[in-house]
Amino acid sequence: MTKHIFHLQTAKRRRAARPAPFDPLPRIEALTRNARTTWFTLLGALLFVGVTLMGVEHIDFYGVDRNTQLPLVSVSVPTRLFFYAAPLLTAAVYIYFHLYLIRLFYELGAAEETVQGKPLGQIVSPWLVSDAALWLRN
Repeated sequence: MTKHIFHLQTAKRRRAARPAPFDPLPRIEALTRNARTTWFTLLGALLFVGVTLMGVEHIDFYGVDRNTQLPLVSVSVPTRLFFYAAPLLTAAVYIYFHLYLIRLFYELGAAEETVQGKPLGQIVSPWLVSDAALWLRN
């Protein structure tokens, strides 16, 4: 969280150095939309892994040729493969999500406080993350 605050503070200092005709709103909207989609992808991946883990039995850990049945796709994979691949894929989505958040926080920190006579918080799409970034920027 302190890294995000640092990005917001450095972006606030750079705000005055940007040329006047730059309009950051389309980029902020695109970053917000993609970060929100990545957030729901992460939640879906965590839910999928959680449901799969509920179906794993104790013998699946020790059996040589034991498979785990993946829900919704009805595919059977080796249990060991699932326990190696699931954390790696979930961590990859988590890191990708945070990379989007860093870019979103930077753009929100660099934008002007008022756009077209309205506060930036009223122009940007409502989302808890963008609201938190705008609150931390002040």
